[in-house]
Amino acid sequence: WGKACELPKQHKVDVSLRGVEEEANACEAIKDTPIGSLELDWVYGCRTEGLSGLIRYSQGHEILFNAGRYAVLQTVREWKKTKGREFEPGQRYFGDHLTEICAMDLVETQSGTIVATGDMGEFPTVHVWHMLSLRVECTIRYVHQLGIKKVKFSPAGHKLAILGADENQTITVHDSANGDLQHRIAGGRPHVFDLCFSCISEDCLLQIGMHHIIFHELSHGEDAISIEMADLDYIPCQPFLACVWTSEGIIVSGWDGSLFDISSEKTSKSSMEDPRRHLREVFKDAHDAPINTLRAVKTPRAQFNRVLSG
Repeated sequence: WGKACELPKQHKVDVSLRGVEEEANACEAIKDTPIGSLELDWVYGCRTEGLSGLIRYSQGHEILFNAGRYAVLQTVREWKKTKGREFEPGQRYFGDHLTEICAMDLVETQSGTIVATGDMGEFPTVHVWHMLSLRVECTIRYVHQLGIKKVKFSPAGHKLAILGADENQTITVHDSANGDLQHRIAGGRPHVFDLCFSCISEDCLLQIGMHHIIFHELSHGEDAISIEMADLDYIPCQPFLACVWTSEGIIVSGWDGSLFDISSEKTSKSSMEDPRRHLREVFKDAHDAPINTLRAVKTPRAQFNRVLSG
């Protein structure tokens, strides 16, 4: 500011309070500044590093994936379709998030496909919305901190489990229709990697992570009963990264690329007291790298569920 007096008269700076007020009033008087925003034309990729489960395929022939703060729905070509007009790819965007989307899940219901997306931030947000109309069903805020690691629907879509990135790895269970909080569970471990509901009952939730497997019974009011699988020393010490619960049993994946099975008969409500002997390795080194994604697929002609791993 001391150099201002040495400038030519036309370049001198008025640092008085009156000068600041006059400049502010002059800016407010300018009304011809256009107001607008950027619009997406096409999204060509997505982030997968450090994330999992963020690319999904719906029954409506659309691929759902994340791109920054947007959830992108891209139409795909039907490989069986040989006649008719030429295929024209298209994209739709869900853009209600203000920060990057880091968790996603979807479920098929009688009212259509419902999607849940969670983002990062000091107080992250989870949106539950309809895939067809992009209409938001409910919004969940101020429940978790730092970010959302996982969101998982129950098989019927009535409940939504959310895993937070806070120090306690807090797990909450909500009514997916209105977002009401039903249960709050402390993960109790520094690293929790995945959640899944039982395909038999929506009152049983499975938590896996760094060398631990825990079942949460949700049918006892607001307080959940947590039962950890007994000593796992006979399993090589490793993180369990992904899980899927089918009618034939539970499949859990390991860091070394192996797959483990837990019998569904021994993990029902009546037999959760001593689940240690029920974990067994079924595919050793099924992959050459850690398996961070598991999906159960039931085809009309198949008698049993197929599990896809990646």
